[in-house]
Amino acid sequence: MAARLLQAVYYSRRYGPNSPKLPHKGSARYQRDFNWILTIIVGLYLSSLVYDSIRTMEKNHYDTLGLKFGTFTQKQLKTNFRKASLQYHPDKAGQAGADKFVGIRTAHEILVDPTLRLNYDRFGSTVLKCTACKTNKDYLQEGLKAIYTFYAVAGIVFFLVNLVGKGNYGRYWRFIMLAGMGAIEMSLVLTAGNGGGGRWMERLMPGLVPFEQIAVLHQLYISASVAVSQVGPLLFPEGKDKQEPSSELIKRLLTLTEIAAAETAVQVKSWMDTLVGQDECITQLRRELGYMSLEMKLSEDSAFFDTRTAIKARIERQSKIHQRERLAHID
Repeated sequence: MAARLLQAVYYSRRYGPNSPKLPHKGSARYQRDFNWILTIIVGLYLSSLVYDSIRTMEKNHYDTLGLKFGTFTQKQLKTNFRKASLQYHPDKAGQAGADKFVGIRTAHEILVDPTLRLNYDRFGSTVLKCTACKTNKDYLQEGLKAIYTFYAVAGIVFFLVNLVGKGNYGRYWRFIMLAGMGAIEMSLVLTAGNGGGGRWMERLMPGLVPFEQIAVLHQLYISASVAVSQVGPLLFPEGKDKQEPSSELIKRLLTLTEIAAAETAVQVKSWMDTLVGQDECITQLRRELGYMSLEMKLSEDSAFFDTRTAIKARIERQSKIHQRERLAHID
């Protein structure tokens, strides 16, 4: 509706109501103009989502201490911490400054510790809640779990959407964007603190810490995927001659299945690594898996399934009868 309204305003300004050059509704020129106006509206809306995701980001620890990410010195860190502590100390600022004082101390404790600072830059404050993490390797393994989860979910959604026939347009571009974003994200994570890899991202997103840059990349991917699905068919319609044969679709389906399986295997392995040395947990896990395997095999037996269903129904009937009897006894 907004696109039609803007198109009407645009035509009234450019052509006038009685102009012979005014495109008629249903003509190729009219539809082409509508497509471009709709594209601009969608583009502006998605751009506003990306901008809003940056604008509403919580203050990072560098901002808390008035430092510029990547360029400050330890002397500046110490000086800014001292000034901020004196300014917001509860003895001076009262209860109103207590919360800010706690944030200032937390920011200093993280930025002054090389290990905590590196992993804060990579993954944000969430990963620092890991009480078992002591080394960079521990924090890296913990932080990668969230990354694996995001891409596994994105891959599964991508696979399912294409499987049901939705979002077929531009599916290759969405897959390429997802793979490219994954490569950029891993580059940012693995090179954080080494003075490389993320320099060009700092030019594109100045003032943002790597974990904030990654959050923006995720929003960009979502917006770009929506843009490809919504406005791609309008600007670059696919003809029937461009449709893929069934054999090609099956190959793509198998490829995506292998990718999803590989991602799932990596997640399971990273989770199983946390159980190393915990013999009691491993024993319990084996027991539960054994029960699950036995129940799955039994459920394949139709006679067992029917018997179990009948027993459950009888137990529920007996329970209702006993409940009614208890209520009658109470009355």
